[in-house]
Amino acid sequence: MFARLLYLITLRVFGWLMLQGRSQASKDAEIMVLRHEVAVLRRVRAECTDRMLIYGERHLRSVLNEYIDHHNAHRPHQARGQRPPDHDEHVVVPMEGQIERHHVLGGAINEYRRAA
Repeated sequence: MFARLLYLITLRVFGWLMLQGRSQASKDAEIMVLRHEVAVLRRVRAECTDRMLIYGERHLRSVLNEYIDHHNAHRPHQARGQRPPDHDEHVVVPMEGQIERHHVLGGAINEYRRAA
């Protein structure tokens, strides 16, 4: 127990010493990157993994790959004018026809598309 406490204190001291040698701009850039990582992880957790039971690493990888496909190919992004990142600007989306719902991740997420 004491060895673990000493180890954690040593890590904190060396981390603090490393921060002293860095510029403020470098620290600010790292904070921005960490905030983005936390936001992405929260979104994945709220939209995906909190709604299902993960059985193991292989299942987790499968779920995350399916979520990434949904996020990049179908989920609207506000910064892109409600278009997904993989949206081709030259493709015309038909406005006629029935809208069909497709279950993603076993129904945890729904995608809506025009029927072909």
